[in-house]
Amino acid sequence: MADFHAELRAWLDRHASDEARFTPLKGRRIGRGWGPDLLDRHRRDAEATRAMMLPCIRRIAEALTGDASAWSEGIDHDSGDATLGEYSWTPNSEDGFVPDGGTLWMATHIHQGRRIVLVVVLDQDVCFLAEAQRGGPPWTLDQQWGHTSWQRPRMPRTLDQLQHLTDEVVACLTHPVPGARAAANPEPTAAPA
Repeated sequence: MADFHAELRAWLDRHASDEARFTPLKGRRIGRGWGPDLLDRHRRDAEATRAMMLPCIRRIAEALTGDASAWSEGIDHDSGDATLGEYSWTPNSEDGFVPDGGTLWMATHIHQGRRIVLVVVLDQDVCFLAEAQRGGPPWTLDQQWGHTSWQRPRMPRTLDQLQHLTDEVVACLTHPVPGARAAANPEPTAAPA
């Protein structure tokens, strides 16, 4: 209930002037495994999360390069694209931690040998991370932010976390502190069970 209360409070704060209306869900089935219901939910989660990321990567690209359109989408493993930070996620396979829902990957264009990568990890819940990568390929980690704590997709607090992460990246790009590294996230780093 505390989690629900926090989501409701974030939503109400965002829509204080709106006349909020909703239609209760009727007859909705809860999916088991990766059936049609869960696949549809994952598609909606990924689409909504991508929509949240778009203004953020544009803002980061503008802060780094001066051009809000200087970014691209989609990971290219052949060009060395990968997250480089240590995130201490609990391994769930022989390959370490592999999120059930995969990742969404956006990266700014290279500016002065540096790019910013914005990533969302989808594993039922979602979390966000950002990395400054330099000199690639091969890329080296320059700085990292996040990851954020795991949140339910399409919720107001999820958007709030992404915007806060973006604020941190933009602040670092516009007012750099030499040798500074973003603080580690105190939240548990294991993926949701």
